[in-house]
Amino acid sequence: MLLYEQLPRFFLAGLRWSDSPPAIQLIQLAICVGTLVVMTGFIGATFPAAVAAASRGAAHAGQDVGRTYAINTVGCIGGSILAGFVLIPAVGLHASLRLAGVANFLLAVLLCVTPWSLISMGRAALATAAALGALGTSLVPPWSFDVLASGVSVYAQGYLRSGWSRYLSRPTATDAIIFDRDGLTATVSAHQKGKMRFLRVNGKTDASTDTDMPTQLLLGHVPMLLHPAPREVAIIGLGSGITAGGVARYPLDRLDVVELEPAVREAARLFAEHNGGVLDDRRVRVWIADGRNYFLTTPRRYDVIVSEPSNPWIGGLASLFTTEMFQHARARLRPGGIMVQWLHGYSLDGDDLRMIVRTFASVFPGATLWAASRNDFMLVGWSGAATVDLPTLKTRFEGHADAALDLERAGVKRWTDVLGHLILGGADLVRLAGEGPLNNDDRLTLEFTAPRALYRETADSNWQLIVGSRRAELPEFTPASRGLLEEVDTRHALGLELARWNLMGLALTQFDHALALDPRHAPSLVAASAASLLSGRSGQALELATRAMAVEPRNARACYLAGIATARSIGTSRAVPLFERAAALAPGDSAIHRAIIRSRGWDLLAGTWTGGDEQDIAQVFTR
Repeated sequence: MLLYEQLPRFFLAGLRWSDSPPAIQLIQLAICVGTLVVMTGFIGATFPAAVAAASRGAAHAGQDVGRTYAINTVGCIGGSILAGFVLIPAVGLHASLRLAGVANFLLAVLLCVTPWSLISMGRAALATAAALGALGTSLVPPWSFDVLASGVSVYAQGYLRSGWSRYLSRPTATDAIIFDRDGLTATVSAHQKGKMRFLRVNGKTDASTDTDMPTQLLLGHVPMLLHPAPREVAIIGLGSGITAGGVARYPLDRLDVVELEPAVREAARLFAEHNGGVLDDRRVRVWIADGRNYFLTTPRRYDVIVSEPSNPWIGGLASLFTTEMFQHARARLRPGGIMVQWLHGYSLDGDDLRMIVRTFASVFPGATLWAASRNDFMLVGWSGAATVDLPTLKTRFEGHADAALDLERAGVKRWTDVLGHLILGGADLVRLAGEGPLNNDDRLTLEFTAPRALYRETADSNWQLIVGSRRAELPEFTPASRGLLEEVDTRHALGLELARWNLMGLALTQFDHALALDPRHAPSLVAASAASLLSGRSGQALELATRAMAVEPRNARACYLAGIATARSIGTSRAVPLFERAAALAPGDSAIHRAIIRSRGWDLLAGTWTGGDEQDIAQVFTR
C-alpha cells in the first residue's frame, strides 16, 4: 500500500533503459514479481499453517483438512462478494485494502489474547505489535488519483519526455479531475482541461470532446445514414455517450448500449452537454454486461450494431475483434442490417491491422473501410449484399436536420462530406486484408501481438498502408447512385474531401470529372489548380488558375494560385502583379499578404520561389 503509488515511477525508470517489447515485458515482470512475490508467498503459507493448527492428529487428518478447506472456500467466496460488490464500489480500492489490513491485524490481536490461543510465548509483545500494525494501516494516506489516472503504461514516452520519472514526489496536476471512481472492473475518471473534457479508464483516454469528437460522431452517424430505415440499434461501449447521442438524433424505437463498467455510465452523465443527455432518453437502455455475452444471450435483433471497445492491446479486449464476435453480431442483425467496427491505426502493427480487416471481411464480405481521421477507422459490413447507396445517404442526411447539425462538430456540412470519409471498398479492401491467419478464439493472436506495438509510432505507416491499397477511383456504389455521381457538385465535393486527406492524385481525378461535366465550373478549376501545385505541377496549376480567372475575374483565390504557379514556373517578379490583384480583391486574406511580403523580399533577389506555402495553398480545400 505504501509503494503502490510509486510503481509508475519504477516503470518509467526502467523504460529509460529501453522501450523495446522484450525490455518492456521484462520490466513489467520485474515489477510484478517484486511487488507480489512476498505477499503471495505468505498468502500461500496460510492454508497449510491453518491445517497444522487445526490438526487433532493423524486419526482425524482427513476430517480436519476437509473442515479447514470448507471454511477457506466459504471465506474466499464471501470475501470476493464483499470486496467486489460492496466495499470497492462503496469506499474505493484503497479504503477497502486498508479495512482488510486492519481486520487482519485485529484478528492477529485476537489470536494472541484469547485463552484458547495456540501462541504460548511473547503473546503480549505480539498483540502489541499487531495492534500497532492495525493503527499504522488505518493511517496510510490515500493514493493520489492523479497517479492512478495518469495512464503511465500507455503514455510512458510522453512522461519520459517531460521528465516526470526523475521525481518520486507526486506530479503537479495538469488538469482537474471532476470524477473518479474505483469501479467493479476498472478505475474510471473524468478530466477537465481548459474547454476540453475527457474520460479515462485505467488511465487511458477512451473519449474526449476534442480530438476524438469526429470519431465518436461518425461511428454513430455513418451507419444511420447508410441504412434506409433503422429502428433498433445496439452499441458496444458507452464511453462519453457521444456516439449514442449521435444515433439518438434519428427516429428510433430502441437504442441498447452495452457497457462493462458501471462507473463509465456515471461518468458519461458529465458529458450530457455533448451527448445530448442521451442517458435520459426513454428509448435508451444501458446494459451492464460483456458485449460478447450480451449478443450470445439476447433474443433481440438490430438494424445497426456499433462496436467501439477500447484498444486490443488491453487484456481481454482482443476477443472483441475475433471471427466469433463478428459472427455473433451478424447473427443479431436483421436483413440489410449494418455493423460498424472501430479500428485504430496508431500503436498497432501493420500486420495486426490487416489481420483485423481480414477477420472482419471474412464474416462481412464486401465490407468497406472509412476514415474518421488518419488515426481512427471504421469497418462497415452488411448482413446481406454490401452496398453504399448514395440516394439513401443524401436523402437521410438532408431529411434529418438535427443529425446534420450534430455532424457539423465533426466538420461535416454536406452529405458528400460524409462520403469523403469512405477510403476503401471491394477489391481495394481485399488487397489491404491480404492473405494470412484470422484472429479467432482458438488462436487469439491479437491478444499477444497488439501489446508489443504499444510504444511504436505506426500511425503514418498504417495510413500509407491503407491509402496505398487504393486502386479504384471510387469504391463501388449501387446502380441508383450513378445519377448523383454525374453531378458536377458531387464530383467537386468528393475531390475536396480527397484533397483534405492529402490524396491529391485521386482528388485531381474527381476535379477532372467535374470539369468534364462543366468546363467553366470555377470552384473545380481553383481546387484543381491548388491540387496541381501541391503535386508539383506548376504549369498545369497556372493553366487551371488562368481558366478560373477568365470565368470569374474577381476570384481572389484564382489570382493567388496563378501568382504562386507563376512564381514557381516563371519567376517571382512576374508573380507580383497577380498577388497585388488578389490582395485588392480580398484585402483581409492573410495568405495573400504573406505571398506579397515574400515576393517583395529576399525571394525576389533569388529570382525563384522557394516554396513553404503548402498550408496556405491547402486552405482552398477548407469547408
